[in-house]
Amino acid sequence: MPKRDKLFQLVRSLSKTEKRYFSIYAQLHAKSENNDYLKLFREFERQETLDESRIKQNLEGERLLDHYAVTKSYLYDLILKAMRSYSKHSEDKRVLDFIQDVEFLASKGIFDQALQLLNKAREIAIEHGLLASLDLLLHWEKRIHLASGFVYFNEEKLANLGDVQLQLQMKRRMQNRLWRKNAMAFGGELGRKYTENPLHGLSAEEEKALELLKVHPRNELPAFFIEIEKLIFAGNAEEALHFLEQTQLAWEASNHAIEFPFLFLRICRVRFQILFDLGRYKEVDMEIERLATNEPLFTLNDYISAWIRSVSLYYDGYKSALQRDDLGLRQFVLSWEKRPILDQLYLLGYETNATFFVGYASYLRRKWDDAEQEFAKICRNPDDWPNLPVLYGAWIYRLICHFKMGSWKKIIRVAARFKERLELDGLANLDEVKSVLGELAGSLSGTDVLNCFPRLLQIQMNFNFSKQSSSSLFALSLEDLKSLDLEEIRPQDWK
Repeated sequence: MPKRDKLFQLVRSLSKTEKRYFSIYAQLHAKSENNDYLKLFREFERQETLDESRIKQNLEGERLLDHYAVTKSYLYDLILKAMRSYSKHSEDKRVLDFIQDVEFLASKGIFDQALQLLNKAREIAIEHGLLASLDLLLHWEKRIHLASGFVYFNEEKLANLGDVQLQLQMKRRMQNRLWRKNAMAFGGELGRKYTENPLHGLSAEEEKALELLKVHPRNELPAFFIEIEKLIFAGNAEEALHFLEQTQLAWEASNHAIEFPFLFLRICRVRFQILFDLGRYKEVDMEIERLATNEPLFTLNDYISAWIRSVSLYYDGYKSALQRDDLGLRQFVLSWEKRPILDQLYLLGYETNATFFVGYASYLRRKWDDAEQEFAKICRNPDDWPNLPVLYGAWIYRLICHFKMGSWKKIIRVAARFKERLELDGLANLDEVKSVLGELAGSLSGTDVLNCFPRLLQIQMNFNFSKQSSSSLFALSLEDLKSLDLEEIRPQDWK
């Protein structure tokens, strides 16, 4: 995905009601109805893909163009300020609102009311496992009792408050260890090696705190996904699907799906990907339709709503790529830019794959330069593309495209950068691949490049992606790499 404009990304994420609320809010905080910020907001709102030259053309003659960057920055802050007063959905937000009220009441010396609100906030934070908020609430409780001269507290209770804070801090340490363990488990699946175990050598009290943390939905899912991947790797896809379906339905029946939409969508994504990899396309379509009729999910959360309205198009493009369906991919390319999916969902991998599909559409039409440019978007901004199988597939297709164009000097440069990327990621069992890429990078002529390519074609690349979504696209790149006709281009014709 190309570099994202933060204002455009924020405006696109707003729902209709949020946009309407912001328009009212901006009018109340501006000198006139047609103020600069509203004018710029409406221009960004109209755009499906960002074209700032078009925006400036539409605003020609307006004074804001003299300080365009400053107006953009202020508009961004104004939207966030408006949404702070609008948003009431998140439990974290409710607690933070209580804390702001507590701070205000305490500053006025109304300590009894401040403590009442603080206790309400604590109940919410305990119920939803908001450890950071609990720590902040304890901090404010201490400040209130200190400011009030301990009128509402005695020394014994204050000592107990200190003990509670120490226990909470221990829970937060255990939460950090649990997250590190889960992150390392995922890294291990990619071939990275670790010598330490963050959960080793815990005391009985720490073990107890850890078990309490594991049952919360935000903390248990990483371990759940690791178990799912183990089932898939062992060939037990049906069992994995059963557990995923149970978890998804349980989240839909509770508030977890609304409260943690990204986690819920990860459950759906893994389940859909398994069904898709098994060729059960009709089941994917039926499940998308079922979710679209779940009114609370579809209407109460914009992430889920946008995803449901876009994921069917995404899988159409995916299927067309795997089937090398040129017409299907062309239709996907025409439709994708108009999809309602939120830019914030790029973390789920859809933007990465979609750009891959666009590049592959050009590849099938033998438009090697256009295809290489699309694949290069992925390779040039790797931090924006959290999907290693597709990232590596894009590198391979760049090599193929330059081979087709006879650009041996560019093959040398791409091979060198691909090798650097592999070394940076530190995956295991890649020494032979890096060795061949190193030879390519050190070539002095088209003949040298052509002599290296047979070795690259013969290597069985041991990228451990068999359990990951989108590994099929990496496999597709290997198939096309191995089908290259080395007699197609003569070295003397190379650029």
